[in-house]
Amino acid sequence: MLPVARSKAAVPGIPNQFLPHPELASALDDSETARSVVGIAMPLVPQAKIATPKLPPEFVERAGLRAALADAADLVLVCAPAGYGKSLLLADWARSSTDADTAWVSLDRDDNDPRRLWTSVVAAVAGCPSVPSAGRRHTPWTWRPGAQPGFLAELVDALQSLPRPVRLVLDDLHELVDPEALHGIELLMRNRPAGIQLVLSSRFDPPLALPRLRLAGRLWELRADRMRFSGAEAATLLEKSGLCLTPAQVEVLYHRTGGWAAGLRLAALAVAQTPDHDGFLDQFSGNERSVADYLVGEVLSRLPEDTLEFLRVISVSDPIPSTLAAELSGREDAGSLLDGLEHTTSLVAATGPRRDVHRVQELLRTYLLADLHRQGPKREADVHATAARWWAGQDRPIQALDHGVQSRDPALLSDLLHRFAVQLILTGDHGVLRRALASVGVRATAADPWLALTSALTNLEAGELPAAQGDLRHARRYRPARDAADLAVLRAAAEQLGAIPPGEVTPRSAMATDSSELPAVPELEALAHLSRGTARLLERDDPAAARSELEAALTLARRHGFDYLAMQCLVLLSVVAGTAGDFRTMRAASNEALASASDHGWEASAWSAAATMMLAYTALLRAEPADAERLAAEGLALGRWMSLPTLRFGLRAVHGAAAFDRGDRARGLAELQQARSEFGDLPAGREQIASAAMLEFRAALLLGHSAAARTVQGWLADRTGDTAEGLVTRAWVDTAAGRYDHARTIVRPVLDGTSAALLPHTLVEAWLLETTLAVATGERPAARRALRTALAVAEPLDALRPFAQSGRTVRELLVHQHGSFGASEAFADRALAAGSHGGDRPASVLSERELTVLSLLPSLLSLDEIAADLTISVNTIKTHVRSIYTKLGVSSRRTAILTAHEHGLLTNGARPV
Repeated sequence: MLPVARSKAAVPGIPNQFLPHPELASALDDSETARSVVGIAMPLVPQAKIATPKLPPEFVERAGLRAALADAADLVLVCAPAGYGKSLLLADWARSSTDADTAWVSLDRDDNDPRRLWTSVVAAVAGCPSVPSAGRRHTPWTWRPGAQPGFLAELVDALQSLPRPVRLVLDDLHELVDPEALHGIELLMRNRPAGIQLVLSSRFDPPLALPRLRLAGRLWELRADRMRFSGAEAATLLEKSGLCLTPAQVEVLYHRTGGWAAGLRLAALAVAQTPDHDGFLDQFSGNERSVADYLVGEVLSRLPEDTLEFLRVISVSDPIPSTLAAELSGREDAGSLLDGLEHTTSLVAATGPRRDVHRVQELLRTYLLADLHRQGPKREADVHATAARWWAGQDRPIQALDHGVQSRDPALLSDLLHRFAVQLILTGDHGVLRRALASVGVRATAADPWLALTSALTNLEAGELPAAQGDLRHARRYRPARDAADLAVLRAAAEQLGAIPPGEVTPRSAMATDSSELPAVPELEALAHLSRGTARLLERDDPAAARSELEAALTLARRHGFDYLAMQCLVLLSVVAGTAGDFRTMRAASNEALASASDHGWEASAWSAAATMMLAYTALLRAEPADAERLAAEGLALGRWMSLPTLRFGLRAVHGAAAFDRGDRARGLAELQQARSEFGDLPAGREQIASAAMLEFRAALLLGHSAAARTVQGWLADRTGDTAEGLVTRAWVDTAAGRYDHARTIVRPVLDGTSAALLPHTLVEAWLLETTLAVATGERPAARRALRTALAVAEPLDALRPFAQSGRTVRELLVHQHGSFGASEAFADRALAAGSHGGDRPASVLSERELTVLSLLPSLLSLDEIAADLTISVNTIKTHVRSIYTKLGVSSRRTAILTAHEHGLLTNGARPV
């Protein structure tokens, strides 16, 4: 260390705040530098240059980053592009920190003069509160070129003796380009005193020995990836900027800016000047004037032209793999250039496990895209065409088609559609298909059977049935004598999934394709299984074969990630299960389909609506009308799919029946009648016709509307012919008229199986009707047998609604026979509870003790045993029982139990509600 002497002279007229502190100045006064005066007197240092920046009103505190800085090492590098909030973050940290003084230097281009640089550093340190101000001497300090190392050695020694730790912040270090100035910074880094924390803030990596410091573990870094605002921080900034935006609008701005603080602030200023926030946000990009000016002035103006051109061409792809960047730019060093840009500018960020894929900051990317467009449409289209071919080579159809659309090259786009259409149909990525087909154009699509069929399927999935039917007509017009195997599969799928007009059903022999003829392509094989399974299901000739084909398609879909196909298969398998009476499987498959729809954003699809309809129907059968009504309402809310008549009809029928079951009987029947009237004579499966007719007929009959009942009975006969459902409706009419023997004669073919039922639970209705008729004719043993049969048939179906609709006779017999149903006892309890209703409940007038006694009446315990169980006298129990009978309006234990069930006071035959 060089000797230190004290300065004797002062410089008149120079304020103290522009001079070094005497302890620092004295370290220089007697040095070789001071004794060999050949330069100019020390330049003045403005107070603003060495003052910690003030925080603006809209500043957002970032407690996490501030805490991270507090734990940082003694050498800190904060590196991020312009506008990421580096200076304000460090200023907030400096103002809130109490463990050290802060010496702040805001660097600029003039600091490439080492004399000015180090004068500013000395002035900043001298201004620290812990450095005594008493006895300050004003001594001229001159700088001799070439003497920097000696001066820095003495400066380091002087800093070592400061009374309190000092945090020296050198902000905007990227402004330094002079080798001598940078060398001085590196010397200070290398010989940093123990009490000094050196904080460097820069827009890009400074040309210093950073790798060596990283390797030694001496450098703590904070970069753009951590400097980006979170969604919550962005919302706070916008709110503090005086904007009242919706969460959706905030999300748009956050996505567009990528959490870039300057971008958010510029956007806030621009949004504040327009009344149409949504309109502005739709157009907001890096090409917005204030953002573009900032980007050009603060970011891009410092980059060489060849780097700018590189960024322009790679901006067409987000993200941008290194190999694609090389393809687009023609530069073999594209990967190295991207890595360099990340480390030196943070304008791009590496992602992925191998960090060979990069993303350009979003606002910068949109500005670069606009700049590329300004070079001419052909240039831009050529770049997109190159990108499309590259992504196609990587088997990435979405990216390939997106770039193909922007290439405006119909031949390229047609080739991509032929290659990738089926895969995208099965994965559910229909939006990109629709955009690509629109770009190809209606005429070109109509002239190409493959494109026409692809368009038919995408229009079908979008609910645009007339457009889908038009596409199919075009496909038939150009149909060859014999389709190629892949085209045959596509044609069969389009026609069988409902895209043809009613009545134009193509024979299955013309639609089915032998799997041996198919190319070994998973998507075609899966689509062929779906096609054959759908054909079997539509013709209803072999449910087992339909299930087998659909399960094969589902297996392939799950194996290859065809998630949309998997959802379709689950819905169709639930239909197969429903027609077989396996309502538990129907419900499980529908729930799984809806879960998949929710995961992928397909809640508004026809398949989701169909699954919802089936869940609503199973809820109705389980005597859960509230759930059925809610689900049906959710399905009906999918407006565009209500243009499909069968879906709308099914959902309206379930919704009306659920309203009827919940007690709003007049409205429920009216909705059932309106649903049938609107549906009219449109084609539908016989099962759906029978189901809706049975719901409406029973509602009309229970309300005593015999004319309405006859109307729906005739409609059922016209649409389905002679069926078990028709016989049951006729028997219900005779029962209501008291013609019990005739009713039993009519229902007999249903019971003995000579009349086939379309609906599995029709047999439950028939046995319950037989139960009622047997009681009415005094044949109680036959009634008990019929009831047990009804329970045995209903339990596997989980069909409780028939019991809820069966009337008091069946419920009384359930009570009387309680405990005698063996394995079906638990289901019998549920069947009894299904007939309860919540209206006019007397629970409010039953005491807590009476409810407890009531809960024990369904048991086989005597009153003495109930008294012993409750540890009260039998006389008290008898008093409670008499009170219960009076309040329920009954005169026997069994009718008390039945009435309690009907009012919902008991469930499962035991517990009070």
